[in-house]
Amino acid sequence: MFVFRTEMFAIVAFDQTMETDFVPIKWIADNTKISDIGDIVKNKSLVKFYWPPFKSTAALSKAQSECIEPEVQWPTYIGRILATAGKVFT
Repeated sequence: MFVFRTEMFAIVAFDQTMETDFVPIKWIADNTKISDIGDIVKNKSLVKFYWPPFKSTAALSKAQSECIEPEVQWPTYIGRILATAGKVFT
């Protein structure tokens, strides 16, 4: 028997750097509910995200793709969610 789980991601444009990247939804720092994300995208609202302080690009990519739990000591950044996507695991 297979157990499926879905991880949600946000495509985010960070305000200060004007860079875009994908961010696991669980990295949103302000207790945003998944049900509110549609309105956040529609209204182009600013959202605060945790971001891991990893120096290694490989470590960051792994953290993103595996949707590791954010840590409260991670720095936060402000951005706008442009879109969302999901990933299904077995």
